[in-house]
Amino acid sequence: MRPTAWLALALALLLAPARAAEFDYGPQPFGPHRTTERWGAYESPAADGKVRYFLVRPEGAGRYPGVYYVYGRPGLDHRLLPELRRLASYGFTVYVAHFQEALLIPILLPANDRPETLQVQIEGFEDFLKLEERAPGKVCVFSTVRGG
Repeated sequence: MRPTAWLALALALLLAPARAAEFDYGPQPFGPHRTTERWGAYESPAADGKVRYFLVRPEGAGRYPGVYYVYGRPGLDHRLLPELRRLASYGFTVYVAHFQEALLIPILLPANDRPETLQVQIEGFEDFLKLEERAPGKVCVFSTVRGG
């Protein structure tokens, strides 16, 4: 291409109306729903007592598809709660069993979970299936990595 053609192309691109504003594909912090949240607890033989859970869902009387969320390291903390709220704002009922607290697992340890960790999660999933706040039917199980 000749230099004048490159210059003409560059000028055409610079002077063309911006269309990027019509298509914003950037991160969307929240979906269309406002959310409500609560803490609850379920009985867990594997944990030898109660296990707290965090439930967040869209506001109102509707029932929404369920997401059973299994967190990784560093645990269920102030960094994860906004992500759970954001997920719920897109029309999901999100349930998180606080297994690390119930089993007294240190935040970034151990590298491998004890066998009862899986059983506590199974019990939490079964509890979630009984809740009226989620729509009947299939539940998505979503997990973040437990790696370091």
